[in-house]
Amino acid sequence: MSALWRVLVLRSCDAERRARCARFGVATLAEMDTLLQQGAVTEEDILEDFQHVDYLTARVEGIKQMLEEL
Repeated sequence: MSALWRVLVLRSCDAERRARCARFGVATLAEMDTLLQQGAVTEEDILEDFQHVDYLTARVEGIKQMLEEL
């Protein structure tokens, strides 16, 4: 995977992550977890987005790490 392609994938994943977080008025997975723990949202309402944000967060971090190694 070329560096340019990684940057494009990184931006796409990060944009989707931010959009899913914005649905709940937060910016991070940790903030989503806090909403869930405080009972501000139900698990049923947040589960799909929470899981996807978790995946996207890990993917973004992995791509960032690969880019640093170049």
